[in-house]
Amino acid sequence: MEGCRKVEACRDALTTELQKLAREVSTKGTERHKPVTKSK
Repeated sequence: MEGCRKVEACRDALTTELQKLAREVSTKGTERHKPVTKSK
């Protein structure tokens, strides 16, 4: 998200990063999935 100068550019960059994070959280076996689902 570095270097975004307009609100629209920042919004797009943030949305992209949040989508990546959501995919990682919802993918079984990832480090971000484990704490959310309390998996081991």
